[in-house]
Amino acid sequence: MEEYGILSLIPTLVVLVMAIITKRTIESLLAGALVGLLMFQPLNVITQGSDILLSVLGNDTVTWIILVCGLFGSLIALLVKNGRRVKFW
Repeated sequence: MEEYGILSLIPTLVVLVMAIITKRTIESLLAGALVGLLMFQPLNVITQGSDILLSVLGNDTVTWIILVCGLFGSLIALLVKNGRRVKFW
């Protein structure tokens, strides 16, 4: 495995800077992942990205967490769109 040293902080900096500037977290995380993939294997970005995605979603626990978070976020979005205030405590 290659040693990237200080260069390994570039994807994290991309995520932080993009999140602060655009205030959009999902797009910032995707951009950071893309930068990391480009640093790791610049010629096989799509192949590597799909392999990583399949291996992560192959884990039942991770898939369940993504599903629950997505459904909970959808419920909150519906309640906000409906005009009701969401009280957690």
